[in-house]
Amino acid sequence: MIILQVLKRLLTKCLQAASAQGMKSIAFPAIGTGTLQFPRTDVAEIYFDEVISYSQKNPRTSIKEVRFVLYDQDDPTVQAFDAELKKRVESNTSLPGSKRDFSFQKMGNNLAKEPRASSPQTTAFSPLRERDQDQLETNVGSMCFKVQPGDITKETTDAIVVISNEDLDIKRGSGAGAAILKAGGLSIQTECSQQGPQLPGSVAVTSAGSLKARFIFHIVPSKPLDDKSIKGSIMKCLQEAERKGLSSISFPAIGTGNLGVSARDCAHTMLSAIRDFNVQKPNCMQLIKMMIFQKEMIKDFRSAIEEVSGQVSEKPGIIRRVVSRMGDFLGLGDSDKKTLSSSATLTDGYDKTLDLIILASSKEDLQRAVKEINEVMNEKSTKQVIENETITNLSEEHLRKIHTLELRHDVKACVEKEVGRIVVRGQTGDILDVAGEIHKILHQVKEDEHERKQAESLSKDVQWMYKDRGTFVDYEPCVNAKIEAPYDQKKTRVIIEGGRHEIDFNSMTEKDIDGGVTEVRRIDRRGK
Repeated sequence: MIILQVLKRLLTKCLQAASAQGMKSIAFPAIGTGTLQFPRTDVAEIYFDEVISYSQKNPRTSIKEVRFVLYDQDDPTVQAFDAELKKRVESNTSLPGSKRDFSFQKMGNNLAKEPRASSPQTTAFSPLRERDQDQLETNVGSMCFKVQPGDITKETTDAIVVISNEDLDIKRGSGAGAAILKAGGLSIQTECSQQGPQLPGSVAVTSAGSLKARFIFHIVPSKPLDDKSIKGSIMKCLQEAERKGLSSISFPAIGTGNLGVSARDCAHTMLSAIRDFNVQKPNCMQLIKMMIFQKEMIKDFRSAIEEVSGQVSEKPGIIRRVVSRMGDFLGLGDSDKKTLSSSATLTDGYDKTLDLIILASSKEDLQRAVKEINEVMNEKSTKQVIENETITNLSEEHLRKIHTLELRHDVKACVEKEVGRIVVRGQTGDILDVAGEIHKILHQVKEDEHERKQAESLSKDVQWMYKDRGTFVDYEPCVNAKIEAPYDQKKTRVIIEGGRHEIDFNSMTEKDIDGGVTEVRRIDRRGK
């Protein structure tokens, strides 16, 4: 069929053009399988043949990734490409840059590779995503783990982690010590000195001075330093952050400096700690970042994430991901052009430049395609305005949670408390996720406000008090309400303040987790 021979030449010409421009990746639609009704099995065979042939003839090509864009997962075109790849794998046909021992499973709207035997420990992490070059992320439970290069002292997460020493002397601690004191101020060292010497393996927490973070978690390494001790320190940091109600924290690549830990071991230890922490079902923590000072370490974290998420770690090669659905990304279906000759480059609508080679039968078709794609791209980069009177009641804690959403989803959320409005800007998918989380926060704020008013009303009638240095002090309204409810239900005790205190109604005492006991009193102003 002559038209299929033309298709072969077009694929080769596109690969040559992309390589000549130094491009690293290229995506093809399933040309002709739409209106033109080219045989899908023939198109699939041609695609594989031409890409593999080009790779073998041009080993030094700049192209490292080729994607075959299939619009609908359930479309016969996807099935044809899937069958063609399986046939080549089973017959040991060479696939450049890919390992032969893999199978396929459907993941959402994608066809993705994963190992034949997945261990239980790999199932918690989502597949690796790269929002930008050298910025990696994966999800585990409700948390997002991000890896990116940068200076941890400039992080805006709730807390940052640094490696210290037993005396918490920042000046002779990690390489970041001088930067911390310069940016955060001497008050950090003063607070460290007040805590005194620390035991190996402990984690001390101080405020962050003038840094953008709120807290600094100082890890005192154990001796000898090994995977187990590093994991223990990471777990302590995460657990303490959760106890404090923090939603984000940034770590350095622990031990990869003067302590001699390899980037690969650091990556696997970090992921193991996060997986175990997720088993504890944290309620507050949403974002865990790993800041890499030396960019060359990124590749070790990339391979570690691919491994724990069940992805096949691939050697550099022209076929990295063979079949993928990108219809929701570009809004493109199968091509229906009879002859394709012209080309154009589109770079509008994205922060990161994306080069599209557009094939068309005429200049008019080309211009129309550019216009339609621009419209789709513009729709993908937009904003959403949330107006709610509850926004005026957002606390600093709520604002930090919204900031964590910004960091996690790569959006910008401008909070205008005075007018009760939040403007979220970014990609459509991220905006929808963030807007949904913001609405949850606003709903919780409204519920908390309702509970607060009820608690204040109750305090006018009934007030619980605890003895402090010989004087009885009122419990704040919300705690007061939490104590009165079980007392009114004839229960014998109640646990308050996150489990740190227990009130025994029989003895009318409060016990804390350190063993302290104090007297409590109930005042009923209604005369009952």
